[in-house]
Amino acid sequence: VAASGETSFAFITYNETHGIRNILYQANNQVNLALVSNIATVVSTNMSECHISPSINLTFPQIKNTKATEVFCVRLSVKDCRTIWTEDGCEVLKVDANAITCSCNRLSTFTVLERLKSTE
Repeated sequence: VAASGETSFAFITYNETHGIRNILYQANNQVNLALVSNIATVVSTNMSECHISPSINLTFPQIKNTKATEVFCVRLSVKDCRTIWTEDGCEVLKVDANAITCSCNRLSTFTVLERLKSTE
């Protein structure tokens, strides 16, 4: 519990994410993507802390080896009464063999997606 005028944050990671993984990522009509990290939520005791400055950095261990040239740090958002993954407010800072680091300026639920190779 935060003292008056202070803000506390909680960080929650999910082990069983099959239901959340099925929410389509729809920015720019891209749906040929796969989850490559766990999913995490960051919440605050201050409900007005939706947009934060400075941004928070989140490092996700890769749960799937990816050789993708494109990975996306994404957050959950509600648009037109639908929950979607969006890049809005997040960017990739670093990718290495074991982890991906994201920087995000909003509190939300986060993960990392990769673009799958086309089957054409």
